[in-house]
Amino acid sequence: NMLIGVLCDVMGSVAADEKERMMIAFAKSRVQEAMERLDLDEDEMIAKEEFSSLVCNDLAIEALIEVGVDLDALQDNVDFLFQSDSQGQSFDRKIPFDEFMDLVLQLRATNPATVQDIAVLRRFIQSENTRRNIALELLDERLSRGMEERDLIMDYLELLHDQHEVARSERAALQSLELKELKDLEELKGQKGQVLRETAHPERKKSTENEVPDLGKLSIPMIE
Repeated sequence: NMLIGVLCDVMGSVAADEKERMMIAFAKSRVQEAMERLDLDEDEMIAKEEFSSLVCNDLAIEALIEVGVDLDALQDNVDFLFQSDSQGQSFDRKIPFDEFMDLVLQLRATNPATVQDIAVLRRFIQSENTRRNIALELLDERLSRGMEERDLIMDYLELLHDQHEVARSERAALQSLELKELKDLEELKGQKGQVLRETAHPERKKSTENEVPDLGKLSIPMIE
């Protein structure tokens, strides 16, 4: 009886595996048929735009649902599937059909989580953390350089301010000196003009010096 039970279990497992294999093959054929209609560039590869058309195709949707693919999860992971850079900014990746179907079948709800899945997830998280840490270090270096450049600019501005103050003081001193020189020049011109006038009319100066005051015109107070 135990042998019969073991045989029944083996046959049931084989039948289940065969049924699943047939379902997967059927789903692949249906999805590939839909893709042949949607593959505009006929390169037998799937791009993000073609995927968007694929999930709107009734034939492909029915085939994916039959093998238990979670369409909501598939659409949530579309950026991850077609990401073509390490920063998550470009999604131009093209996936061969067989690889695409393998990725899609991993999103079946009936798939149990395995140790390999956990290891892959762990590597992915570690890779993302490493990339993020590198990006943060680069950002920190750029920030430090920016602060150093800011300090240099502030020092340069202070130097310019000091030079401006010195130049303004020198300009003020120069203007004061120019005003003094102009004043001295005016005084010198006045003295020179006086000398020239005296030189031109020496008799006037002499008559002025020899002039005797008229006593009759002087007012002498009376003594009582």
